[in-house]
Amino acid sequence: MFLKLKQKLDSLPVSLKVTLWYTMLMTIVFILIMGFMLKFMDRLRISKEKIILQKHVVNTAKHVTGFEEFHNGIYMLLYDKDGALLDGKYPEEFPEDIPFDIQDVQTVQSQNHSYFYYDMHLAVRGSHGQWIRGIISVDRIYENLQLMLQSVLFALPLFFCIAILIGYRIVKQGFRPVETISSTVRSIGEERDLSKRIILNEGGDEIHQMAHTFNEMLDKIEDSVKREKRFSADVSHELRTPVSVIMSESEYGKDFTDSIEEAKESFATIFKQAQHMSRLINELLELARIENPANTPLETLDYSLLLNELAESYEEKALALGFNFSFHIEAQLTVLGNQPLLYLAITNLLDNAFKFAKNNIQLYLTRNGTHALLRICDDGIGMTADELSQSWDRLYQADTNRNTKGVGLGLALVKLITRIHKGRVWAESEKENGSTFFLEI
Repeated sequence: MFLKLKQKLDSLPVSLKVTLWYTMLMTIVFILIMGFMLKFMDRLRISKEKIILQKHVVNTAKHVTGFEEFHNGIYMLLYDKDGALLDGKYPEEFPEDIPFDIQDVQTVQSQNHSYFYYDMHLAVRGSHGQWIRGIISVDRIYENLQLMLQSVLFALPLFFCIAILIGYRIVKQGFRPVETISSTVRSIGEERDLSKRIILNEGGDEIHQMAHTFNEMLDKIEDSVKREKRFSADVSHELRTPVSVIMSESEYGKDFTDSIEEAKESFATIFKQAQHMSRLINELLELARIENPANTPLETLDYSLLLNELAESYEEKALALGFNFSFHIEAQLTVLGNQPLLYLAITNLLDNAFKFAKNNIQLYLTRNGTHALLRICDDGIGMTADELSQSWDRLYQADTNRNTKGVGLGLALVKLITRIHKGRVWAESEKENGSTFFLEI
């Protein structure tokens, strides 16, 4: 029985459960407050009745000539000095043999009734030692309290209903953001639309913080899905051409070659396309790996030393290719970074310069405020403004540059590595006037 009730309660909406708990709490508080008030009013009423009784007896003793045996629920009795009743009437079941007591208001309990009484000795002239006694029924006090208790019991269901209605409205209003969150998340799941976000009014409570956390999580999930889709699209797009070439050359070599020289030409083409595929796959995998920088350690590096080592190695390459390569590196520049990634970014920029330069390449490393600024200049064919803006995209290569070696991922890698280091990378270029790439960390 209890288990079934618990299961039913667990299946209720959270807003309704909170309303029920809230109503139960408010009802208990209401009962406790009413009980305390009734108890307090009981004592206050009793104290007040005693004071009224005492004052009435005193006033009657002062003006005994205007004696009334019953007034405002108070019975008045006049006795002689020996205790014989001279005037007045006893209330029902009041003991007639109670001795006089001049201390304070006293209480007497009969079989069915309770009374307060107060005695006073008449000291006025001509009283001959008479006594006066005032009696008031306690039952009428309790009748008033019972009437109040009945009113409270009558009001309790009404209070309970009002508490449920108002409480449910308040809780429903408070949980409306939760409904918005739930419906948005459900819609995202049903429609598979990760671009949707939870939209709430301004607020800084826990629910709004939860919605903000959900939106951040959706941003990361959407970004991750986009990366996966982009990776798949990039791979399929770029591998289509070399795979087609390999298949056609293989088919030609299998069915139509008549000499070793023709076979060697086909093998050379296949090997070249296989190299291109291998380079593409490696760079795409590297790009996908560093797109999640959460586990990328950063440490203080001697940036000047790293650039000197790279410049010296590329100086030898320039000599072999017949280029003029000059560099200026400011000493003792340190940065917070990851050496393998920075090495990869700088080599991509240098390779890009060597790829397009005609004769001259310059490298400069200088201090720029609190940052280190790297500049790599070439006198190559340059780029238009449109080509420059697209050069940072994955797999982008200007049509005029398709004869150059590369898969169009170098600058995308540089941009991503710079973002991991919280730096900036940009370029300046004019068609036929060369390009300058800037890397600031």
